[in-house]
Amino acid sequence: VRDQLRCLASIDDGVGQILDVLDERKLTDNTIVIFTSDHGFLHGEFGQTQGKRWPYDPCLRVPFIIRWPGVSRPNAIGTQMAASIDLVPTLLEWAGVTWHAEFHGRTLTPLLENPEAAWRDSLLLEYFVERVAPRCPQYFAVRTDQWKYIHYPALDGMDELYHLAED
Repeated sequence: VRDQLRCLASIDDGVGQILDVLDERKLTDNTIVIFTSDHGFLHGEFGQTQGKRWPYDPCLRVPFIIRWPGVSRPNAIGTQMAASIDLVPTLLEWAGVTWHAEFHGRTLTPLLENPEAAWRDSLLLEYFVERVAPRCPQYFAVRTDQWKYIHYPALDGMDELYHLAED
């Protein structure tokens, strides 16, 4: 855990250095910076250590920061369920690229323009077993603002339902 926290501190320092260079070179005003991660990590929660694949919020919720001067609001905190699948349509739109393919994700632009914009009210989560992590079973889950339901196809009777504010 200490080594992971040291890595996080190093990442924080590195991002700060990148932002400082953008300021020094006067590139801040026309540079979009996005910071995110592919997963969180369990440090003993839910009886798991060394876990990043589980359908629990410490694994699923990740930092997602956008800095776009003149568009994003400094220190704004969104509560909507954005996901990595939203990055491609967002970046294509911001780059002025027209696409014809359908995406599962949605552009994040409405959330930057209006934090109260209509947005998704649920998110599908899924995991397929990897040889490097055989202890984490396949799952499909649905998360809303208030609920999370987890279905394990190979584990009969082991589904989980959580009221997120109370459980």
